[in-house]
Amino acid sequence: MASAPSPSRPLTTRSARKRPSEVRPVFLLLFLFMLFWLLMNFPQVIVYTYESSDRGMALVEVPQRGLTYDKVLIAFEAYRRRSGQPDLRLFRTSNPPWGNPWLLKDNLYHPRWDLPYQPPSERPQVNFWIDLLPTSAWPASQ
Repeated sequence: MASAPSPSRPLTTRSARKRPSEVRPVFLLLFLFMLFWLLMNFPQVIVYTYESSDRGMALVEVPQRGLTYDKVLIAFEAYRRRSGQPDLRLFRTSNPPWGNPWLLKDNLYHPRWDLPYQPPSERPQVNFWIDLLPTSAWPASQ
């Protein structure tokens, strides 16, 4: 036969040992917000823009499309040689996308952020890439 609980020892039930449930909705909302933030920033195509100090050339870097930072530097050096102005400098005209968590390491350590910032011009000269492409890249005119 089961003995009755002694009056000196209180009954412990499962509900008495639970944690307070007030913090669970806060953590759930925080988790959902972080999940939404990560998913919304994942599929973006990131574009970085640059201009020369004389505002005669503007370049675009799109790493996902093959226009890398190295190609921007090569194009700028070609523009500097062609223009005959050895004192030209390259400026970045875009800011780091701090809202994208996938680019945190890139935003902190990539050499593009060592370039000085300059606000973008009203009408940048974006046609310099066309001059760098070989003529065989264009279809023959008919």
